[in-house]
Amino acid sequence: MNATEETVVFKHELGYAIAQWGYVEGQLLRIVLECVAIPERPAFAITYHSIENFRSKLNVCDNLVTHKFSKSPAFQKWRSAKDRTSQMAAKRNKIAHGWHRLYINNAAGRRWAIVPLHHADGELLHADGEKPPSGAICLRDLAIFHLEFHALTTQLCNVHEMLCGRPAPFPESDEQPKSPPTLRQLTNQIRVELGFPQKPSRKKS
Repeated sequence: MNATEETVVFKHELGYAIAQWGYVEGQLLRIVLECVAIPERPAFAITYHSIENFRSKLNVCDNLVTHKFSKSPAFQKWRSAKDRTSQMAAKRNKIAHGWHRLYINNAAGRRWAIVPLHHADGELLHADGEKPPSGAICLRDLAIFHLEFHALTTQLCNVHEMLCGRPAPFPESDEQPKSPPTLRQLTNQIRVELGFPQKPSRKKS
C-alpha cells in the first residue's frame, strides 16, 4: 500500500464507520418508538432528535425500555446491547472529534492517524514526530470500528424484534464483529470499487 492508496482507503473506511454509526442510531430510534403509543410516535421522534448529545439519547431510550419492557424475556438482551452501545459511542466520538494527522514516513497503514485532542490529564497532546502518539486511530483501527458498529447494529435490530415479541432475524453469531481485513485486502477492495485491477497476492518463498 503506497501513500496515495492509503489516503483513499483511510477516508473510505472513515466514511464507512461514520455511516454505520448512523444505522446504530436508527435502530435505537426504532426501539424508542416501540415504547410510545402509535399516534404519538411522529411527535416523539422529533422530540427525541432534539436531544443534543448521544449519552442523553441513550439514557432516554434505556428509561423508556425499562418502563415498557422490564418484564420482557428480551429485557436483559437490551441491557447488554445498551452497555455495548455506550462503549462503542466512545469510539465513534474519537473518530468524529479527533485531529487528522499525516505521518508520511511511517509504515504502511499508519501514515494517516486520528489523534486524540487531549491527554488524560487535560493537557494538549503533542502530535508531531515520525509516528502517531499512543491512542491514535489508524487505518485498520477504522476498519475494526466499522465492523464493530455493524455488529452492534445487528444486535440492536435483533433486540428490537425480540422486544416486539418476534424472533430475532439474525443469528447471534452475526452480533460479533468479523475479523478485520488485512492492508492488502483493504487496498484491493478500494481498487475494485474504482475499477482498477487488484494487486496480486504475495508469493510464498
